[in-house]
Amino acid sequence: MKDTITFFDHKHSQSKIAKSFAVVFSIVAAAGIGFFISSFFSDLEELDSGLIIFIPVFFAFFLLPALIAWMIAGRSKKTILDPSQKKITFYEGKKEIGSISFSEISGLEQSRYTYTVKSKNGSRTVTVYTVVSPHNKEIVLAESTDRLKIRNYAEVFAKTMRLSLTDEKGEKRESHELDVPFHKRNHPNYDSFSIPNFPASESLHWRQENGNNIISSTYNPGFLKILGIVFGVMLFFIANLSLGSMLELSVFYWEDFPPSITEIIFLAVTVFAGIFPIAYVYYQGVRKKEIVFTSDEVRYSGKSILYSEIESIDIENHRLYFVGDRSHLEISLFFFCDQSVYSLLLNASAHGILSQTLGQGNGQSFTTEF
Repeated sequence: MKDTITFFDHKHSQSKIAKSFAVVFSIVAAAGIGFFISSFFSDLEELDSGLIIFIPVFFAFFLLPALIAWMIAGRSKKTILDPSQKKITFYEGKKEIGSISFSEISGLEQSRYTYTVKSKNGSRTVTVYTVVSPHNKEIVLAESTDRLKIRNYAEVFAKTMRLSLTDEKGEKRESHELDVPFHKRNHPNYDSFSIPNFPASESLHWRQENGNNIISSTYNPGFLKILGIVFGVMLFFIANLSLGSMLELSVFYWEDFPPSITEIIFLAVTVFAGIFPIAYVYYQGVRKKEIVFTSDEVRYSGKSILYSEIESIDIENHRLYFVGDRSHLEISLFFFCDQSVYSLLLNASAHGILSQTLGQGNGQSFTTEF
């Protein structure tokens, strides 16, 4: 029988970082003040009774952040999947807060929820991907802010419990079908799908070359160039007005010409920092961008994934994903195409795979999973 499997809540990694930082800070601070106190008291012939009380209070003050972080981290939630007992147990810290048997769950579903985190500099929205039971969605079996990680979590639950799994788009698969590659599954709409034909106004192009299917992009939007220029200029002036003024090395502090070697080096560094965003945007716009579907794999910018490893295709957060259990290929779409053609790109990617693998599986028809 398998050992128990533990799934932590999505805040676990953040609490570990905060806890480690607080512990290191407390240790360094306590060691530093300890060295200062020992040096100071070594010159005293007698130790005042008031100082005896002061020393433990002082050390307690610097150890307080570590203690608080430890208490917060101790309350993080986790789920333990126990195949031998056929039971799922929920914990908050070390305290068991509930459990549910396998027999009480008839299926699994992938879902998500969002919440807003406010700070002094504004706010941000956090998306949490979850695994739940369709009949009791209030009970979260596992969660993560990483959509690829939660996919693996969901499949672990489904395979262990031998239950069906429904993704966020409503596609339901039985546990024995979860490892079937994308090109070997049934895709009902394939018969009505023709060779991809992107609008002439768009920057995407489909072609066949040397037996390969290729989606190429000439996407180079003007607003990204403007954004790169604005950001580069701002970075140059901020570096000169803040860091440069503090060190008295910026161009505004030059008293002689030519300037000193130090001033020249500082100018070169700030110019490079200002040019970098502009050069990056320019490079991304003009470089060769092609998704290549060969006879056995998908390739992009030196990276690849075999068709036999691809189980799903998805576009989310401006990224195209070819996802498998052991590997995945992630393609950023910020410099590849406009958001308005994401669905066309997704369908073309599915066609690129299935047309190369026709006859290797259930390739009579297809639709994307999404």
